[in-house]
Amino acid sequence: MSKPYYKLWAASITFEGRTYHLGRYASIAEAVAAREKKEKELFDPILISHGRKTKEEP
Repeated sequence: MSKPYYKLWAASITFEGRTYHLGRYASIAEAVAAREKKEKELFDPILISHGRKTKEEP
């Protein structure tokens, strides 16, 4: 997360060499939530296919 111009927080994630720009948010909590949602979408299928646990599994 980074706090850029106009006092908004920018959320992004890089996966397999591609950067996904997830938007700008008024609060850091909103930016973190957006990034965590995309992280789960991108990484969970790989973790599952390799027999590893996702963040939500005990």
